[in-house]
Parts: sequence; structure tokens; C-alpha cells
Amino acid sequence: RILGNPAHKIASAQLYRVDEVQEIHQRISAPVLAVEASGDSMGLWWKGKYSLAEYHERLKQVPNARVAVIQDAGHMLHHDQPEALARLIEDFLNG
Repeated sequence: RILGNPAHKIASAQLYRVDEVQEIHQRISAPVLAVEASGDSMGLWWKGKYSLAEYHERLKQVPNARVAVIQDAGHMLHHDQPEALARLIEDFLNG
């Protein structure tokens, strides 16, 4: 069971246009570090409407993106593995 603020589950009134967002992603020129937890909770949150595989596919549009996975962590990975996350961020910023 995921504990979280129920307000975060409310769908936005704004129409999300994937093709427009991908155009924006393609224009990102800064290096990007995408950090994810080993525990895939996207399926639970999105109820099959958006998957981790779809996220990874969209992330491919970002020219200089790097994905890092923190093991033994869930949605609140900064609470589950704060030292591992800090190391990743420090290495990324110093790299």
C-alpha cells in the first residue's frame, strides 16, 4: 500500500500533449540525471495508464540524459536511501 497525499492522484484539467513535451525534451541542452527507485510503483500510481517502460521511452528524447537506479528504495527514495542518492547527485554535479 502506498501512503501519500490523495490530492496528488487528482488528474489535471490541463491536457497533456506527449508530442509537444517530446519536442521540449529534445531541446534540453543541459546534462540530466534521472534517478529512479528499484521498486517500480508507477503501475500502482498510474493504474496502467503510464508505465516505467513508457517513461524510459520518453526519456530517450532528452539528448544528454543518464538514468541511475537506487536499489532497495521505493517512491520516497530520498528517505529510503539518502546516502546513495546524495552520492549519485554529488558525482553527477562533479562529473
